[in-house]
Amino acid sequence: MSARPTILVVDDISSSLELLVKVLTPAGYQVHPADSGELALAAVKANRPDLILLDIHMKDIGGFKVCQKLKADELTRDIPIIFISATSGELEAVEGLKLGAVDYISKPFLPEELLIRVKTHIDLAHANLALKQQAIELQHANLQLQTEIAQRKQVEIDLRQSLNRAARSRQVVLSALEDKKKSESALRKSEELFRKS
Repeated sequence: MSARPTILVVDDISSSLELLVKVLTPAGYQVHPADSGELALAAVKANRPDLILLDIHMKDIGGFKVCQKLKADELTRDIPIIFISATSGELEAVEGLKLGAVDYISKPFLPEELLIRVKTHIDLAHANLALKQQAIELQHANLQLQTEIAQRKQVEIDLRQSLNRAARSRQVVLSALEDKKKSESALRKSEELFRKS
């Protein structure tokens, strides 16, 4: 993540692009304009933005198609997309959200509203990214812990086997000592009998 979040604004009407750049740049965002869907897809591959403001109706590739392509790619599916459209149709908004967009703004928009929505979705995306990173770190720590537990269990098994072998060896030694004592006792008795006779 860069210090200044990057926003890709996509619209085939130059006055709309200029307005978006004019509103977003003073708010501290790095703004990259694209005047077509094709250019937007190329721009995302070249420099992954933190958020995309995407017009729905464009001449070459419409915003819905651009969104579908981005959401189908594992490298770009997590980029938040906000649709912008001059037609304020609820069906378009619903369709955009179904495709994976995070929000929908109708033109003309209030600059303050645009800035609040952009900031909210960039903050959410960064929070989600941090959560995913924490989940990966926890998973890694969990795997390390499981490995340590498995190693300790193996040490316990090895120790028990070693103790069992030592106990068996001790038993063999005690049994041999007992046999030796019996043999010595029998030998003494034999010697005493031999002397007496």
